[in-house]
Amino acid sequence: MKSEVYSEFLNPFEWFEILGLLLFFLALGFVFSLISQMGYFAYLTVNQFALSIFRGYWSIIQIGLIAFALFDLVYFRYKGAEEGDNYNIFTNCYCLIYL
Repeated sequence: MKSEVYSEFLNPFEWFEILGLLLFFLALGFVFSLISQMGYFAYLTVNQFALSIFRGYWSIIQIGLIAFALFDLVYFRYKGAEEGDNYNIFTNCYCLIYL
């Protein structure tokens, strides 16, 4: 460890700052956990409805949605970074999806 690097920021040592950071990151972890659990239970609900609606095609539709999500994460993010305007690309894609 490089103690001289950390000693610059921890001199003088303040317990309230450390406690505040600990509470902040603990709350941030709870928020991410809550969002993940909400998404998981939303998926379970949608999965039950889709199994009854699409019957045998639901696994194929899921694979297509996963492929589109991965494509969206990679391609459109880099394309938006090149042009400098992410809003137009994402708005157009999501409008096409909902139509």
